[in-house]
Amino acid sequence: MESASSVVWDISHFNEKKKAADFFDSLRTVFAVYSPGTSQIYTNYDVFWSTYNKEKLVVLPNQHAHHDTFFEIEQDATRASGIFVIPGEILGREELHVALPKSKGRKTKPVLAERGIEMFAKAYEDRFPGKYFVPIVTTGDLREFNQRAPLLHLHMLDVTRLKGLSPFKREDLKQSIVSRLENIRDIQVA
Repeated sequence: MESASSVVWDISHFNEKKKAADFFDSLRTVFAVYSPGTSQIYTNYDVFWSTYNKEKLVVLPNQHAHHDTFFEIEQDATRASGIFVIPGEILGREELHVALPKSKGRKTKPVLAERGIEMFAKAYEDRFPGKYFVPIVTTGDLREFNQRAPLLHLHMLDVTRLKGLSPFKREDLKQSIVSRLENIRDIQVA
């Protein structure tokens, strides 16, 4: 099942491995995955348990949707966003939330995921005109909170730094990733 194009995440240190895998799998229609090893982004992929090691998750691009894999994605075009997607159970609620990065020493309160991502995107795009908030997930972004619940850190892709892609391809990539964000309102986290 694992191949050169797969992204493998070691979750052996998680107490709640199945819960983490299910949480990430529930978000695969929302967030694209970046593979630093292959310099690719997958906007259509599947998540499996490794056939060799049941403590690893394998992310593979959908083999029937080659147009949903983007190539020549330089790692220096990605950076941590400081945003965490968290299941409501951490907060004693049902809905999916996000914890936004702290600003000017103030703590931020978790907000509903759809609203929080919209707020961050607007603030980012206001602060950096001509740039867009393009969230992706990469190795190490699936984490565990207090050894009991999963959470997902988001990275950002700066499409303006992808010099190997034509302007058309950069725009296509941006739109492919950003359009998936509207699926967040439909996510049900058990």
